[in-house]
Amino acid sequence: MFFDEAKEWLLKKIFLSGKIRFSQFIFIFFFFWQTDGAQSYLWPTNASRLMTSSFCEFRPRHYHAAIDIKTWNRTGYKIFAIEDGYVMRVRVSAFGYGRALYVKLRDGNIVVYAHLKRFWPALENYVYRIRRKRRQYRVDLHLKAGQFPVKRGQVLGDTGKSGIGVPHLHFEIRNSRNEPINPLQFYRNVIRDELPPVLYRAAFIPLDSRSLIDLRTDTVFVDLPGQSQAVLKDTLLFSGRIGLALKTYDRANGARNHFAFYRARMWVDDSLVYSVQYDKFSYDQTALIELDKNFSLWRKNLGIFHNFFRDPANRLPHYDDTPSGGGIISSADLKEGLHTLRVHIEDYWQNSAKFEMVFRTSNPQPLQYDLFRQMENELFLRLISPVALQDISVLVNRDSTGWEPLGQVEQQGQARYEGQYYYALSVKPETDITGKTIKLQGITPAHTPSLPLYLRPNHQNERQSTGRFFRVEEWRVKQDWLEWEIKPLRQNPENFLYHLGEQLPDLFWFPLDSVRFRTNIPISVFSANKELLSTLLGDSLPEVYPVHPLRHRKIFSSDNLFSADFPPGSLYRESAVFITTSPDSTDLLPVESPYRRIGKIYDLQPFDQPVNRGVWVKLAVPKAAQGFPGVGLYYWDSKKGWLFIPSQYDSSRYSFTARVTSLEKFTLIQDTIPPLLIPAQPQRGGILISRNGYLTFVLRDEMSGIQKESQIQVFVNREWHLFEYDPEDEYLALKIPFRRRSPSKVKIIVRDNSGNITERIFLVR
Repeated sequence: MFFDEAKEWLLKKIFLSGKIRFSQFIFIFFFFWQTDGAQSYLWPTNASRLMTSSFCEFRPRHYHAAIDIKTWNRTGYKIFAIEDGYVMRVRVSAFGYGRALYVKLRDGNIVVYAHLKRFWPALENYVYRIRRKRRQYRVDLHLKAGQFPVKRGQVLGDTGKSGIGVPHLHFEIRNSRNEPINPLQFYRNVIRDELPPVLYRAAFIPLDSRSLIDLRTDTVFVDLPGQSQAVLKDTLLFSGRIGLALKTYDRANGARNHFAFYRARMWVDDSLVYSVQYDKFSYDQTALIELDKNFSLWRKNLGIFHNFFRDPANRLPHYDDTPSGGGIISSADLKEGLHTLRVHIEDYWQNSAKFEMVFRTSNPQPLQYDLFRQMENELFLRLISPVALQDISVLVNRDSTGWEPLGQVEQQGQARYEGQYYYALSVKPETDITGKTIKLQGITPAHTPSLPLYLRPNHQNERQSTGRFFRVEEWRVKQDWLEWEIKPLRQNPENFLYHLGEQLPDLFWFPLDSVRFRTNIPISVFSANKELLSTLLGDSLPEVYPVHPLRHRKIFSSDNLFSADFPPGSLYRESAVFITTSPDSTDLLPVESPYRRIGKIYDLQPFDQPVNRGVWVKLAVPKAAQGFPGVGLYYWDSKKGWLFIPSQYDSSRYSFTARVTSLEKFTLIQDTIPPLLIPAQPQRGGILISRNGYLTFVLRDEMSGIQKESQIQVFVNREWHLFEYDPEDEYLALKIPFRRRSPSKVKIIVRDNSGNITERIFLVR
């Protein structure tokens, strides 16, 4: 804001000069008094002084730009002008903000009141006349400064539930650059909040394929007590680059809602490494919330976690002096050993929550071997380590869970040669090792483990442990080992693992964006349980494609009917993308559903990859269904089922094209059922009886839905008539003019997104 920036500049000048003359003192006194007075706003409603949502809360693809004020699930409370100004804009829609009022204040700030029931009479009548003249439900009117001036305390309208959401007042303040700013800065003494934030869960995340936690590649979750203080007792071992994400919420007196916190800081060994504070943001950057919060965990239905590290692609203004990559815990930047981590979280009233832990950093060294031989019932091994080892364990995997000692380990000798340590071992297995995997691991004198080395008898094994193998933590069929070997068309192939999808949700997957690709990559699979892999993935494995954020890439499904076009800037980082298809017999529609799916389901993965500027998907109609009516493009929502996607249809190529902002399951569905339109009031002799001149209908379309208000047309006595529509409560309402002698004739035409039309005529008295 201008006044805040001016005050900050003035204070800096004063402190730098160190001198204040009497005339300067008088000027400063009146300047601060006037600017503070200009920003002492009135509370905007008589509904309550309780919030239901706070500033900068997470929403899919955007921040919540306001505070929501509780209206007790009712409508009709008054809203007030918080300062002198004028109405600069009015919007009316059945979706989004519903009825919204934009007031420009005398200090240059802009106030937005949304989800209103009505405006004050003069403005309501003005908007009504324009809507009737244009024959439009939805309008967006930009008004001149002198048309509708407002005075502080003036009633501007009533709270409601128009648009999306339950009854509440969406109260938003923007600065003169149209950037949302935190409204709480003006109402610190109005809202009562004596409750600190609470901590629910911590997630420790390896940020690339070479990073490990306790020598595992999995994200480690720790449940916290749901209180404002949490101390992690276990000491985790961090290797590589690790990120912390916390599931935490703020609270306030008199409300059960969960709110976003206002400020947070993180220290490692008393050094401030991360800081965030939510005062404002720009609408052209709001989609970056998917980097501020942990998009991957949210997509996996694990809740909203805040990343306590700054993603290199994150350009948001919230982070003070935190640099790109700040907050990432790197074992390469810390001395090997124990370290402390502290997180301090605050709400706007400085109620605080604290999280503390101790962690150990290490750069575990790989083991190599140059002898692995089985003679009768004894194994002979010779290991090579770059550091000295004081203990070596030899384990074998069990069929159900965990590891067990392979047998008594005897050290036959050790030596040091050219900076390497050699250890000769012999083991007599106490169990049959046919088809088993053997795990070898050393412990240094500093009690630091080495990277594990996995060997399989009678197999050609890797000569060095890479840290890129993983163990299936919860495999109901059989505990086993998997390795996916990616072989580029050049030498020195990179080996890393690949996510198998939701069929095995407990498997960890290495971020493929950590590997630089130069060409298409054929995949081969090596597994002790190939039959299970075949059951999970089908006869053919998906082909993985590298997508670079600065380059164009287009990929196709195996049948070439589906494609995903990634323009430059579509993703934030280099990623590996693939498409799987479900056969025609696979369906997510109920058996008794009247709707018909056309063709296959195309699954564009990885589904937890955040998208920057959007991806263009294209799906062609199979030849057998070309020309079918009511066909549209849909994506799968795990909570709501198949949802219609607005798309462009190319009739010459029988294909649908749409821009999407997330990677999903896509398919075509045929919807030939017109919308349902049923009167909600009694009839007498075939004539509807209005209630105080109002007529209400149930309006519902179950599959493709109704996207725009213009898809509804109402005529009363052959004249276009304005109506009210609520897509959430599924009702249509209109006021009928009184006619003494004969009933009114009402004609309603509704078209859904698939082009199905319902047209009905009613007689009304």
